[in-house]
Amino acid sequence: DGRTGTLLWVDILGHALWRWRPGEGEAEPLDVGEPAGFVALTSDPAIVILGLRSGLARLSLAGGRPEHLLR
Repeated sequence: DGRTGTLLWVDILGHALWRWRPGEGEAEPLDVGEPAGFVALTSDPAIVILGLRSGLARLSLAGGRPEHLLR
């Protein structure tokens, strides 16, 4: 995400969304509870959309659980 200087990627088998800001330490995982196939940015840099096995979900990068939008 060029707005925040953050690299985001999914770990399908690890059920996680990873984020990393170069120069700010190690990457950190956010547990999403099930396999995730993709992450998409939204107009709000603090919110992403995840493609989960069970459907599309919104996730706050500040923490919390994915909120399903479509199953």
